Amino acid sequence: MKIRVSRLLLGFIALALLAWSALPAMAADQDVRIVRLSLAAGDVQIDRNTGVGWEQAINNMPLPSGTRVYAARDSRAVIELEDGSSISLDGPSQVELQLSQSVDGTPVDRLQIDSGRVEITAVLAARADFRIRDKAGSSFVLTQPARVRFNVGEKAASLAVMEGEIEAWNAGGYSLTRSGESYYYRKPKRAPHGPARRSK
Repeated sequence: MKIRVSRLLLGFIALALLAWSALPAMAADQDVRIVRLSLAAGDVQIDRNTGVGWEQAINNMPLPSGTRVYAARDSRAVIELEDGSSISLDGPSQVELQLSQSVDGTPVDRLQIDSGRVEITAVLAARADFRIRDKAGSSFVLTQPARVRFNVGEKAASLAVMEGEIEAWNAGGYSLTRSGESYYYRKPKRAPHGPARRSK
C-alpha cells in the first residue's frame, strides 16, 4: 500500500513539474500577435524593433508587437487590428504599438502616440483592453466602441470624440469625454510651431 501511495505521489510531482515547465512557453504565446499595415500612402516607414532600424513600408506589411510607424508630411498610414479596429496616421505622425493578450485570450492593445494627428476607430469585438498614452504621460482607455482623434505636438495636445466615449487620466485628473466633445488636455503656453519630426 505504501509503495502504491509513493508511486502516485511521484506521478503527481512529475505532472506538476511538467506543467510548471510549460508556463514560460504559454506566456510567450500570449505575446504572439501580428496585425497589418493596411495602407501606406506616400513616405511611410516602420521600425519593427528587430535592430534593423527604419525601413520603407508597403501595403499589407505584418506588424509585430513593438513596431513603430512613421508617416511623413502629406503621407498616410492605416494599421488594422484583428477585430477590424484601425489606427490612422496623417503625417507627420508617429506611433508605437504594443500587442499581447491576457490569459483568457482577450486582446491587449497599447498605443503610444509620439506625435501628429492620429485617429482611432475601436471596434472592441472581443472586449479588447485598448489603452492609449502620449509621450508626455497622459493616459486614456477605450471601454466601448468609439472613434477618437488625437493631435499631439511638442507643446500642446488635443482630443476629439466623434463616436462613443473615452476615459482620460492626465495632469488635470480623471475625465470622461463623450461623442461630440473635444478639448486640449495639454494646453499650449504659446502657439505651437514647426512640424513634428520622427523620433530617432
